[in-house]
Amino acid sequence: MKYDVFISYSRKDKDTVDKICKVFDKNNISYFIGRNKIESVAEYVKVLTDFIDSCEIFLLIASKNAYQSMFTNKEVVYASIRKNDKNRLLYIIDNSELPKELERMFSTTNHRTVSEHSVDTVLVEDILKILGRDSSIEAENNTAINENEDIYPIPWEKDEKSGYINKIGIFVIPCQWNAADEFSEGLAPVQNDEGLWGFIDKSGKIIIPCQWIDIYGFSEGLARVQNDNGRWGFIDKSGNIVIPCKWIDVYGFSEGLVPVQNYNEEWGFIDKTGKVVIPCQWKYAWSFSEGLACVQNDNGKWGFIDKTGKIVIPCQWKFALGFSEGLAVVVNDDEKDGFIDKTGKIVIPCQWNEAWSFYEGLAVVQNDNGKWGFIDKSGNIVIPCQWEDVGEFSEGLAYVCNDDFKNGFIDKMGKLVIPYQWGDVGDFSEGLAPVQNDDWKWGFIDKTGNLVIPCQWNDVENFRNGIAKVEDDNYKKHLIDKQGNIII
Repeated sequence: MKYDVFISYSRKDKDTVDKICKVFDKNNISYFIGRNKIESVAEYVKVLTDFIDSCEIFLLIASKNAYQSMFTNKEVVYASIRKNDKNRLLYIIDNSELPKELERMFSTTNHRTVSEHSVDTVLVEDILKILGRDSSIEAENNTAINENEDIYPIPWEKDEKSGYINKIGIFVIPCQWNAADEFSEGLAPVQNDEGLWGFIDKSGKIIIPCQWIDIYGFSEGLARVQNDNGRWGFIDKSGNIVIPCKWIDVYGFSEGLVPVQNYNEEWGFIDKTGKVVIPCQWKYAWSFSEGLACVQNDNGKWGFIDKTGKIVIPCQWKFALGFSEGLAVVVNDDEKDGFIDKTGKIVIPCQWNEAWSFYEGLAVVQNDNGKWGFIDKSGNIVIPCQWEDVGEFSEGLAYVCNDDFKNGFIDKMGKLVIPYQWGDVGDFSEGLAPVQNDDWKWGFIDKTGNLVIPCQWNDVENFRNGIAKVEDDNYKKHLIDKQGNIII
């Protein structure tokens, strides 16, 4: 039988190679892999002469283990004689240095790495191009993945250390950190054995040394960092301190400004150069949203300022939230919620026990009887208050909880489209929503209410880019795909 690809690898890398093979299977790429065919050493010469020659492509899964394997090295040498340059591919799965002889042998070949080049996009596309097959379907199927590629790699723990894996479960950054966080703007926070934090890039390279007591991810090109004295400042992506660590507390940048707290526990705003553009004079302050920021005065009342610090809506409210879709939640002295516009005009009277910010044209509200429903921007009740609990609309559906504390889902007309049957639920994400059955186990349903992933997990998170984190009965974490297959 003739195969598309001959896979040369070390058996010590079997788990990683198995995952690569699964991707090849999905893309109808046939392959020869030694563990399936070689039954004795005597057959090895036949493998070299028959299978490497008959396969269109020679693929080396490069790693420290492979470099030390006598069989892998023999395969590489033979392939360098029998295969032309364009039919030899190199895929590096760890951070070890490529030996000089392999550098020469693959000098005209793109050096693909698992940390920078996805198997199911880049490597598959390389192979399909050589085979002369149309990769448009594969490219179309992977559009969503490429658009959200910045959320990968994702942090993962193994043997009490944290590293990063990609979406098919291959470790692209070794587990060597005490803690690791999500990537943001191309960099991720990591903590070393001394408990200090720094940043790495997607190849695992330390870009900003671990020297900070605490840090947050990058936002608008800057990251919050805390020094040994407990003071906060900001660094850029090169690690340069652009705003000195002198603030008691800070938030992340939003619309070019950030709230900061001084030694007198007063809040103001600085710009990205560290210049104080709004003096520290407020008891508290939220970040800017839609051009205005919510601030609290010394009397405990809330109002709004613009980016010059001018009070545009007087501090008269017992509480307030930032603007969303042109309206802001405000709470009066009777502890009733309503909405104002950017001139401070009350457009929806303060009559609700509780109200949430507008999202997708609707806001969640609770009436005097403790029941929840939805209103539009004119204050009209579009979905009556009749539920014990509700969630915001996500992908056109919102969860609702009835008097028997069973959860289902409604559409924006208020129609129940998924019956009340679940003890607990989460929002829809990528077409699936987490649901909990009467045995406290979690699974996932689709938008028609079909249970597509059985309720068998202790805990789950929403799907992101086709994968979800789940926890089994032994409190072990896994990644699953949308079919419920365990990736790792």
